[in-house]
Amino acid sequence: MIGPPGDTFKDAGVLPPDIVVRRDPDGTIRAHSPHQLGPYPERLTEKLDFWAALAPERCFLAERDTEGAWTRLTYGEARARVRRIANHGQSERYTHVEIGTNSRLDSLQAAVLNLRLALLDADNARKLSPAFMTPATRAPVMSCVGGAESSEFQRQNALLGERWRAAFAGDIAMPGKNHFSVIDGLADQKSPLFAGARRLMKLDK
Repeated sequence: MIGPPGDTFKDAGVLPPDIVVRRDPDGTIRAHSPHQLGPYPERLTEKLDFWAALAPERCFLAERDTEGAWTRLTYGEARARVRRIANHGQSERYTHVEIGTNSRLDSLQAAVLNLRLALLDADNARKLSPAFMTPATRAPVMSCVGGAESSEFQRQNALLGERWRAAFAGDIAMPGKNHFSVIDGLADQKSPLFAGARRLMKLDK
């Protein structure tokens, strides 16, 4: 095998290809390996975590570019990128350096959701919208949407304020914030969100 200078390769340890085949009376064909399966990781990323910790600079993947030179990806680099992609492409808090995914929604869940969305008509959407639900309590409600949010986000927030007018205690403006960063206002005593929370708890007259 040809690879980058200095790199070594070893056998992948794949089981022999022989199989045992069984045919059931109903026509079902069952095939399995006669060899015992040894220990294996519970998650695909376990080995990546292991080698990234043990040898982060070791080559994980390599390919030739259009000029014939090798482009390499180390275990450490691969693990860092996998972690970013699984966290919305975020390298550090509020810093998104590439397109990522919401790992809480796996492919199977997304496929089921896409099927269900086809059944969501205007009437059902209205029934599921908080804007058209009766508030559960008479407690005052305040909204807070960051100024960096999309126009649709802002529209929905305004709609909630209009529909819940009887319980609505006002909207808190947070310029330059989004739905990730707006919550930080609760930790800042000078923030409008902090002041609004105190008013809701009747800590300030």
